[in-house]
Amino acid sequence: RASGPVFVTRRTKYTSKDRKLERLGPPLEPPIRLTKKEVAQREIDGAIDLHLSGADGVPVYVLAMAAIHVLEGVAKHTQVVTPLEVLTARIEPEFQRDYRDTFNGPFNFMKHGGATLETLEDFLPSIPYLTIVMAVSTFGQVFGDLTPRTPAFEDWLEANHPGMFERLTSPGL
Repeated sequence: RASGPVFVTRRTKYTSKDRKLERLGPPLEPPIRLTKKEVAQREIDGAIDLHLSGADGVPVYVLAMAAIHVLEGVAKHTQVVTPLEVLTARIEPEFQRDYRDTFNGPFNFMKHGGATLETLEDFLPSIPYLTIVMAVSTFGQVFGDLTPRTPAFEDWLEANHPGMFERLTSPGL
């Protein structure tokens, strides 16, 4: 048996993968266990912090979309209707896919490598903060509360786009 540090893993059974990891030496930090709620909250708050600091919109958008995807998975299992589903349902059936592609298209382009050096021409400057609005609203719908950084984002949104948050997140949409 290999001597050295024992890694805490998600599994309860000690495996050959654990032995291989031990040979690499101790981990830089002990692992942490996260729930889906914590992951979504960290992604949303990270996107908000980046946005409020004036960072490039691409990582802001990618983090917010990643949170939306986590939240949609949770919503599906808990049978919660997400704001994106509500909005999509209000669109004529033949245009629903195009609407979802407006949010997902740039995300899929940004997170996947490809065999070509294709360019993405239509990344709108408003997409990052609108995606944060959608992520914050979805988080609230799924978990019934706000992330710690949501109030700061709401303040920014109200100062820059008065009334937008309420219009975009109202139940009647």
